[in-house]
Amino acid sequence: MLIVRSTKKRGARAVTRTVLLPAVVALATALLPGVVARAAAASMPSNYTYSIYVTSTSGSDASTAGCNLATKVNSGLRPLSSFVILDFGTPYLNGSTWGTYLLGGTGQFVSTTFITNVTEDFGAGFHNCLTNGSASLRLAPGENDAAAPDGKHYFTGSNGTVWGGLVVSVNNWLASYGAVNVTAAAAVDVEPSWYTPATPLLWGSYFSAASGGYAYYNFGSADGCPYGNGQYTNLGCNNSWNQYDLWDMSWGIAAAWPAPEDYNNTYYTDAAGTGNVDPQSRQWENISRYGYHYQSTNPLYVQTVTTQWEACHQVNLPDDGTNPNSCYSTGVNNTQAQGDGDMFNAMNNDWAPLETGQSIQWATDMEWGYTLS
Repeated sequence: MLIVRSTKKRGARAVTRTVLLPAVVALATALLPGVVARAAAASMPSNYTYSIYVTSTSGSDASTAGCNLATKVNSGLRPLSSFVILDFGTPYLNGSTWGTYLLGGTGQFVSTTFITNVTEDFGAGFHNCLTNGSASLRLAPGENDAAAPDGKHYFTGSNGTVWGGLVVSVNNWLASYGAVNVTAAAAVDVEPSWYTPATPLLWGSYFSAASGGYAYYNFGSADGCPYGNGQYTNLGCNNSWNQYDLWDMSWGIAAAWPAPEDYNNTYYTDAAGTGNVDPQSRQWENISRYGYHYQSTNPLYVQTVTTQWEACHQVNLPDDGTNPNSCYSTGVNNTQAQGDGDMFNAMNNDWAPLETGQSIQWATDMEWGYTLS
């Protein structure tokens, strides 16, 4: 692999970031400022981590989960470079206290202080049990843009400022603890069906201003966006979103990186007669092609693919096609290998590899609670 410095642009602002590209890169192109080098070969992860829908309020559970992950990294069961989302659910302002409502039907409000402490506990557990000095962890406490139980949306610019400060605080604590192999970022599950675009985009901009250069990863969806060949001219998606909005939320905003979900294993045959085409990955390919054609040859670069095979199967529903709510029947049945492969193929092997070709750095599958790590 080769790390190439790349500039992504938004309006008059240019942000330099590191993009993981394939090892076979045209050196002359790589040396040009602001130009992303195109590659003749690409790769995807050979292993993955579990990310967590947080349901426990125990810091010791988080520390144990971090230690378990490190132990598996030490033995080669998990990748040396790991990525983990801790999904704390839906943002909420409880009086003057920011926090989230945990997912999974618990209905429990937890403060950002709790979220900070749990994230630090996971990172400390990983650091304490890690024996391989070459390993690293990108740890991303996350929230979504859905409505809170009172029906209101709190995924706002103010919330983005708070979340940016949270990430800075976690990184400062990890540094003081000596956990040099752990870096915190944020994660956001932004789904067009949940909210219109204006306020989530403010969240991204306010986070960027408050996060001290630390990133956030959008592990959301592209609901309603087109997935046909050539459909990348800033076309519409659900709830007044368009391809520019999702490109901006996932890449154009200074701190943004894409980590899109690819849960669905419902495939189709496209107009060219190509079978087993995955709509979710094609949606993100078109968003990336939009960036290439309409944002100064600036496609988005997928950092990780997020699936939820384990989380879906933890609900213990029969998966034989007879239960309408099972993972099989709802189509939310992609394994991590399937989701990662679909996204990799969409970005590299299908319609536009010269426009969107890339390697994918990490892979992660969601689970409920600290079960597998």
